[in-house]
Amino acid sequence: MASVLADGFMPGDPRTFDPITRPADEGDGWITRKNACLDCDQVASIVSDQDTIIGPRHRFQTRLPAIDLDNHGDGPPVWTRDGAATLALIRAAEAADCEAVLVPTPHGLHLWPALPEALPIVRVHWILRALLHRAGIDHRTVELFPSLPSGTPERDAKARPRSHGIRLPGQAGTVDPADPFTDPVLIWQSLRWALDLSARRVDSPAWRGLVRQAAAMERRHKRALTGRRTFRLGPASPAAVRRRLEAIVWTAAGQSNRLLGELANVGWFAGHRDQQALTPFVEQAAREAPGFTSFASLDTQRRLSRWAGEWAACCIAHPPTACAAHRPCSADPGRNARLRREAFSALVSACERAAREHGEAALSWSARKVAEAAGIARTTLARLRFHWRLRLLALLYRRRSEHPAAVAATPTSKGGGPSGCSSIESINLLPFPARSPRPLARSLSPPPPAEADHPLPTLPAPLAPHRWQAAQRARERGELARWLGIAAA
Repeated sequence: MASVLADGFMPGDPRTFDPITRPADEGDGWITRKNACLDCDQVASIVSDQDTIIGPRHRFQTRLPAIDLDNHGDGPPVWTRDGAATLALIRAAEAADCEAVLVPTPHGLHLWPALPEALPIVRVHWILRALLHRAGIDHRTVELFPSLPSGTPERDAKARPRSHGIRLPGQAGTVDPADPFTDPVLIWQSLRWALDLSARRVDSPAWRGLVRQAAAMERRHKRALTGRRTFRLGPASPAAVRRRLEAIVWTAAGQSNRLLGELANVGWFAGHRDQQALTPFVEQAAREAPGFTSFASLDTQRRLSRWAGEWAACCIAHPPTACAAHRPCSADPGRNARLRREAFSALVSACERAAREHGEAALSWSARKVAEAAGIARTTLARLRFHWRLRLLALLYRRRSEHPAAVAATPTSKGGGPSGCSSIESINLLPFPARSPRPLARSLSPPPPAEADHPLPTLPAPLAPHRWQAAQRARERGELARWLGIAAA
């Protein structure tokens, strides 16, 4: 099982994320195991377990797709082992040099065609569509895995949709000891043999013809969605360039980076293939684009020349494909998450330095000063500003660590004191009020009940703001009063 999964289901990266599972008695529905990462051996062990049914998801590439032939309703079954439609589908797969294995399911059949080579899952989806077309079967009557009717074959996980999970063969609910067709050992051996036989036909004309047909069907589908033809690889006509320029419009803030990239693509297809020609084309087209002066920020308008040059250099180094809206896949797919972690770490380090060096004065720092101290942009700080004051307050006013028994806490296994903070977070810059020590035995014993005639005195809750917050409010009130005076004058 593990070898079939590694070579056929998820070749190149033998891991599966967010699989779906359900109990073997099928009392509950499918549940997505979020944030679960399983390798081939772990998936194989779950398949061998008769208590749980698992359905992994295809990764970026695969050789082992599946066609779900379900019999819905109470009438006679539509899909059977020797049915005409089932046999026609198997013959279409074998004619394209793809060995097909038919396995039973609780409500029908699964057809697993073994492809000669691993392809992106979007292209594999259209290969299944091409097989259904050759067999004369409407693709809307079946379900395909990978289940990606649209999208692009991107290696970057952020740029492509996620496939649905598919129930693996030979699990509980489909095994009949009296029927060899349902034997799990024979099913997985057949899949192994199908993968080995198909791998020998990777250069066959029949397989290459099926790949070309699938690519043509995918192109026609995308053209029908966009309503216009894409650019050719050569220089585009002036009319095509003009139409694409008219389609680029600023309609809201935050669109400059994407639209400048599209303008760079249009300029590249218009024949500007060097830095000296493409940069002024992008800059002039951006200034003449509708909505640029209204929605582009002043910072974008001020540094437009440099930004246009950066996009021109990127477009020349990585030319776009035949579709002007498509960019090459990223070489750093986790860049956004990495930059977010780095910005947060820089802000935390700046909090620790400010707490040691400046104390309470850092609580009233402006956004510009905080951004300079952390070394991040002010736009990035806008999403993290809440953590600045929160962590400063935690660092400035955290209580000293006490004995675990005295505070009824359990020491953490990650280091630090019983409160769970690290040594760097246990900074105490302000003196604590003196208090009488409590004996350890008394702290462990329950407190005596309070007498009704002499209730314990309670201190009023501190409702007044802190001095740094009061100073900030006074400063804001003064600025508002000056603005009102100017407006009244």
